[in-house]
Amino acid sequence: MSQLPALTHDEAMGLLNALNYFGLALDADECQTLTGLTQEKMRALHARLEQALDGTPPAT
Repeated sequence: MSQLPALTHDEAMGLLNALNYFGLALDADECQTLTGLTQEKMRALHARLEQALDGTPPAT
């Protein structure tokens, strides 16, 4: 898989906000339909990316 292009901080924050919305604000079926991911997986993805942006190590 190709590497994603570098994002500005504002772009990364916008992406995190969108992921957070999909993981929390939509119902489970709509999240699955629009993203192909369950809400649980969307929330986990959001958490991983947020940690990467903050520079904190992932929880183990």
